[in-house]
Amino acid sequence: MDRFIQQTNIFITSLNIHRLLITTVMVAAIFMDDAFFNNAYYARVGGISTRELNKFDGFISHSSTELHNSGETSEQAGW
Repeated sequence: MDRFIQQTNIFITSLNIHRLLITTVMVAAIFMDDAFFNNAYYARVGGISTRELNKFDGFISHSSTELHNSGETSEQAGW
């Protein structure tokens, strides 16, 4: 979350958290599963447009080169 705010200067609010949440769920499903739904399905479930979901997906995909946490990242987050 901290990296997202630092890289985008977008603050998470109660008005936009669901957009980030549905996008991260979609990216995680794609990463973890061989069979997954398309972006339109996730957008419909999340109550946002496919265009908006694709925009968030593009940002997350381009800003994140690795989809795993290092031990250091986990320790910083207090996990």
